[in-house]
Amino acid sequence: MVEKRVLVVDTTLRDGEQMPGVCFPPERKLELAQRISEFGAGIIEVMPVVSPAEAETAKRIAAMRLLSELRAVCRLRKEDVEESAACGVDRLLLVAPASDLHLKVKFGAGREEGLARLLECVDFAKSYCGKIDVALEDASRADEGYLCEISDALSGKIGLLLFGDSLGVLTPFKTRSLIGKLKGRPKPCKIEFHGHNDFGLATANTLAAVAAGADAFTATFLGIGERAGNASMEEVAVALKFIEGVDAGLRLEQIAAICGLVAKSIGIPVPPNKPWAGRNIFTHESGIHADAVLKDPRTYEALQPGTVGQKRRIVFGKTTGRRALDSLLKENGVRLAPETLLSVKRAVQDFSVSNNRTLTEREVLGIAGRIYGGMSYGSG
Repeated sequence: MVEKRVLVVDTTLRDGEQMPGVCFPPERKLELAQRISEFGAGIIEVMPVVSPAEAETAKRIAAMRLLSELRAVCRLRKEDVEESAACGVDRLLLVAPASDLHLKVKFGAGREEGLARLLECVDFAKSYCGKIDVALEDASRADEGYLCEISDALSGKIGLLLFGDSLGVLTPFKTRSLIGKLKGRPKPCKIEFHGHNDFGLATANTLAAVAAGADAFTATFLGIGERAGNASMEEVAVALKFIEGVDAGLRLEQIAAICGLVAKSIGIPVPPNKPWAGRNIFTHESGIHADAVLKDPRTYEALQPGTVGQKRRIVFGKTTGRRALDSLLKENGVRLAPETLLSVKRAVQDFSVSNNRTLTEREVLGIAGRIYGGMSYGSG
């Protein structure tokens, strides 16, 4: 395991809630904050200035004294800083436009004025909070020289400099190059990577950023967020540990439970094929796969199911093989001759095709009972 420790920033309660149609009730936010802190996130994000109700929720989370630090996201406005700091948060994140497009649209200004306003707000915020971070919005479409200028100007003044791939337009190769350049400055800032998933590359880009030296990454459970969402916390966390060998100090066994809670909160079921959180990740139907997994799970499972709070399932359908059926029947005290087992297999497959679905164990046992006449499980 690599000795490097990466700081994990969870923005499920902030950027995640910006997913269209999502609104976490205050009590659910407190519950999720507790669970995310226990998971091991170093920082949890909120945005108190959204509304008085959100500010009150932020105060309540701050009063919980979680192991995670609570960070409030602010625009470059003094009133945002004052209101956020009053909630008792541990850190402030000042969001500044980085690309020429964002500078023009949001500030009606150019790079020089944009940097001056940022530095002024950083100095102002320091009188209200001991830890100040800066987020460079749309950094992936900003001028590289300007990004370096900002980094140099902020060196030694802030905690984390967040590189925002706000439209998810980076590739892993470009991500690695850009983060590498920022980390290669004479006096580099600590870099946090924040990737969106518009092109389906948020997880890959986040891993590339960490490989390039990023000190922290931002993610949400189930990858929820604006448009196509953010980097998926469960995907990044598991890949970091088991592919990259980087220890982020996370309790991965809590993944399934937290993702389930998030899904319940947003009213959208966890997609069955969602990596590490979906029910299919440790589910096997194919005869070839089920046979191998029953002999040695490592053949078709990258991890033990319990690693991420899941369980293994063998299901029965069109591609079911004899070994899986034999295993189920033996678990129920039944041993069949090979030719009878083959008949059961064909009947199960026919049922699956005719009904266009997999079968429950009870249905399989019922079919077996009818074929060889020694069981009475009903019709399922």
